[in-house]
Amino acid sequence: MSQGPIFPAGDPSGMPGPRIAVRQVSWWIFLVVGILCCLTAIGLMAFPWAPVNLLAFIIGASFIASGASAFLLQRGPAGTIGGLLLVVGGVLSIVFAQFTSAVIINVLGFGLLFMGALGLLIAVRAGGSALVLLPSIATIAAGVVTLVWPTVALTIVAVFIGLVLFAIGVFTIVQAFALRKQPLTITSI
Repeated sequence: MSQGPIFPAGDPSGMPGPRIAVRQVSWWIFLVVGILCCLTAIGLMAFPWAPVNLLAFIIGASFIASGASAFLLQRGPAGTIGGLLLVVGGVLSIVFAQFTSAVIINVLGFGLLFMGALGLLIAVRAGGSALVLLPSIATIAAGVVTLVWPTVALTIVAVFIGLVLFAIGVFTIVQAFALRKQPLTITSI
């Protein structure tokens, strides 16, 4: 990132105002982040049955990459704090790999159970037929399978995260080449 000139702001008569800083963001940083996201996604989709520690490492690495992106595009304290939290979360995900995997499975399993139970309650109160009840029952069954067979659930989660991460990587690479033609400048007051 290069620091641009600092322009005094204010009205045209020369009244002083806040100082405006203009920075230009390097396009190649976005290209590197996009390529890393795509490689991570391919790794997740190619080896979804990989050991739990590898999945936690890949998720942690994607959090760290997202945090680095937030730092690049920081717009005040929110971007800095958000980027810092993502980097810290990524490091913690890698350090505590078993815990990270357990959290993913439990959140997914109990979330499916909750959504299925809520859908079942709504369908029963609405006097629904078997076709209305079936999606809720299938969701509850998916929650039970997730909690009983976490390896199967981790494989499905790994593939899903891989697909989403690949889409993010491709989008970031496309944006990097767009920035190469028309550089992104960040203005802060």
